Amino acid sequence: MDSITTFIRKNKDKPFFLYFPTQLPHGPVSIPKVHDDYINDSRLTQIEKEYASMVKLLDDNVGEIMEELKKNGLDDNTIVIFSADNGHEIYYAKEGRIDKKYTNRYTKQRFDDYDRKYYSELAGDVFDGNGGRAGIKRSNLQGGINVPLIVRWPNKIAAKSVSKRLVAGYDILPTVAEITGFSKELKVDGVSFYDELLGKKSKAEHDYVVFSSFIGPTLITNDGWKIRYYYNKKAFNLYYLPEDFKEENDLSIEHPEKYNSLKKCF
Repeated sequence: MDSITTFIRKNKDKPFFLYFPTQLPHGPVSIPKVHDDYINDSRLTQIEKEYASMVKLLDDNVGEIMEELKKNGLDDNTIVIFSADNGHEIYYAKEGRIDKKYTNRYTKQRFDDYDRKYYSELAGDVFDGNGGRAGIKRSNLQGGINVPLIVRWPNKIAAKSVSKRLVAGYDILPTVAEITGFSKELKVDGVSFYDELLGKKSKAEHDYVVFSSFIGPTLITNDGWKIRYYYNKKAFNLYYLPEDFKEENDLSIEHPEKYNSLKKCF
């Protein structure tokens, strides 16, 4: 963290871009010592305590960056974006608790994210990093796709405001380009969400976004429909996310027109 805080101090009098691609809390689980908050936490195994300490270290690192901005008078005029590159993953496996082979703790069957979807309660996953959604990293279920996107810009973005706009990671580049006044054409798939940050009506939005995964691609529409392809079975599934948070109900039969129209987008 010293190089990051030093960079902020050295560049405080001019515009700067700081990218902090931390590996925390990626695997393998590795931490100098378990944080004091978790040493005596009876809910956690030893490796879970170590993983929780990695998450805590990430929180502390972000806190150091925010504090450095404040100390240098940059707090009110700096845009801070926090996000991730994939959904939940298990790095804290332990026999008898949670199996790295992604096995249902009750049936002992391995999850395949098709007939047998991964859910935290079935895996014995104490952290529930996918927030009750189905699937984890490498799948095309929401638990493997959804990531946090937090943007802080005091006096510009209303505190504690929440947006339901459909966005993808590739929207960040055109957004930053618009904020900074970059005027050249960008040949990218992303769409700026600058107006959304300011609470204004957006000029343009995605009709849908596309995500690729190890088991096949998926497409999510602006109004909440989702179609995904499962490569091993050569099969498509259709879900309506606003009413099916856990992706339990395939609506391919009930909504053939929607199914066929979205299928043509692949």
